[in-house]
Amino acid sequence: MAKESSKVLVNNISVRMKRIGDADFVCISDIAQSREGYPSEYIRSYLKNQTNFGFLRRWEEVHNKEVNSGQMAAIADAIIDGGYRLSLKSYLEQTNAMGFVATAGRYAATFAHIDIAIHFCTWFDRDFYIYFIKEFQRLKQEESNLYLKQWDLRRELSKASYQIQTDAIREHLSPVLDWHTDREIPLFASEADLLNQAVFGMTAKEFKAYKPDFKGNLRDFATTEQLEVLNGLQHLNAGLIEQGLTQGERFQLLSRRAKKSLDVLESNQTFQKLLSTNKPK
Repeated sequence: MAKESSKVLVNNISVRMKRIGDADFVCISDIAQSREGYPSEYIRSYLKNQTNFGFLRRWEEVHNKEVNSGQMAAIADAIIDGGYRLSLKSYLEQTNAMGFVATAGRYAATFAHIDIAIHFCTWFDRDFYIYFIKEFQRLKQEESNLYLKQWDLRRELSKASYQIQTDAIREHLSPVLDWHTDREIPLFASEADLLNQAVFGMTAKEFKAYKPDFKGNLRDFATTEQLEVLNGLQHLNAGLIEQGLTQGERFQLLSRRAKKSLDVLESNQTFQKLLSTNKPK
């Protein structure tokens, strides 16, 4: 179990954390303070972003049985129409969401479930996100050492962004009658292989033929750089699906982004230093 409250130092910014129930909550107000301006404005901007709100909506539907789905849908429609101002307080009151916890008083702040805090970081500042992941993984590794558990944050991040992609597929490519049925699986697999080809140059089936004795799948075999790029491409692909681009058009864009991102990460000294200091001993 994590401590009731703790802090991680991320790029010289002290970020508070709380254990609420069985989940870690991270102070995104502290994260937002790494930039000039009011943290509440950054949080408000995050909420009113259509892609971000789509993630929050789906996250609540999966984790929160008491969420007001009707109001979530109404807010989503209002955001699409544009010009909708949404405060965190209003969001929580209208939807009964559980992904955020707001504290009052002299040190008022907004805490977000770790899933949402990570998503906030990817939207807010990519460099800060990298540093935050390093520090959070270090903290979880210390806990796993105590309980003899292994915890791979890279794959958890990939799984979280994969859900964003599948939601976009469901809403824009899959017939409603096929939702949550086996008929969706080939469509999900096709989009997963689209990214596999962009990042790894092969499909999951081709990887199995290439490594028949490997215990795991293509993404278990991936490097940290590849998984980092894959995580970003799943977000990008979701947005391109929403824009109505064909799979062929998306593949061209995704392939170029994958190559450029891999080149940047593999040559980035800061990122490589983080990897070398974070390798298990």
